[in-house]
Formats: sequence, C-alpha cells, structure tokens
Amino acid sequence: MANIPIDEAPNLNLDMENFTDKTPVHFDEMNGRHKQHLNNEKALLYPTFDDSGTAAGISSFNDFLATVKNRMRLFDFFKNFKTGMQFVMHLGKSANNCTTTATGLYLDARQGKVLMDLYTKLNSDLTNVLILRGYASGNANNYSETGMYQIISSEGSTMLNLGFKGPCVFLVYATSNYVAQEQIYSDGSLKRFRNSAGEWSAWK
Repeated sequence: MANIPIDEAPNLNLDMENFTDKTPVHFDEMNGRHKQHLNNEKALLYPTFDDSGTAAGISSFNDFLATVKNRMRLFDFFKNFKTGMQFVMHLGKSANNCTTTATGLYLDARQGKVLMDLYTKLNSDLTNVLILRGYASGNANNYSETGMYQIISSEGSTMLNLGFKGPCVFLVYATSNYVAQEQIYSDGSLKRFRNSAGEWSAWK
C-alpha cells in the first residue's frame, strides 16, 4: 500500500493541539464511568437498605408476599423481606420442651409425641381413678366400668341385683377380667365380686 502524505490528503489532517487538549477529558470521562460501574456493582453485592425489620403495611408473611411484584425496587424487597421473615417459623425460634415461658417461640413438632405419650398415660391412669359417673339405675349387673355412682331411694328400691335396697354410693372397680362392686350406705357397706367367667358372688 502506497504512503500518502498528509498534506495531500486533507481529510486525514489531525489537529494535534485540539486532540491533545481533548484527550485527558475523554479519559477522565471514561474513568468516571468505570468508577460509577464499580460503585453500582458494589451496591448490588453489598446492598445498603433499611434493616430495621419494620415496614409499613406488613404485619404478616402474606402481607410481605403481596408486596413482591414485577420490577419492584431491589432495596424495597430487602427491607420488606426482613420484615416478612419475622412471621415465618424457623428452627431458631422453636422450643423443644414444654417448660419454656419465653415469648415468640413455637413448639417443636417433636413435642407432639411427648404430649401424646402423656395423654395416653393419663387415659391409662384414669382407669384406676373413681370418676363420678352420675346416677345408677336398672340392673347392677350391667355396671362394669370403673367409677362412682349414686343410687337414690326411688331407684334403689327397684334396682335389680343390689345388696342394699336404698340410697347409697355405688362403687365399681374393673380390670380386664374382674369386676368388684361396693355399696356404701348409712349403716355400713356391702361388696361382691365377678370372676372371669362372669359369675357374681353374693353381696357380703
């Protein structure tokens, strides 16, 4: 390719003085843009936002979800997210015991079995407790559930298979195979027993 003298190609003439004056301005502008880019990148990597944990209009996790929308401001999201997450149960806010009095904690699911075991034991223990079951009437042979009953005068006089035909406290003690009954009245008491074959002894 042939060399073309500058003075023979006016379109290629360079104003060196003008070029020299404008070049620093050009690089300063580029440097400023680069710094701005770095600042923007840093802001994304290490965002600064209101981390107070409170945001207007958010008092539940559903309120937070309602604020999440297309093209929302990133820092608004972070602020709302921290507020909304306070209404979400997580491991750090659970209590794996039934004795804590701290507020703001929820009961760990593992305590469900503990409570169920206590409930089962309570039901088992109740079989050995005389529960007041109300009035007895009809036939004494039909009462085979542990408990305490009351027999009033009118029922006592007509109730079948009683030892004492009058007002009394009627107690029943039952196991899987045997039943014992007791009548307690003003002048004494009577007892009888039913064996595993379902046979009742006499009142004594």
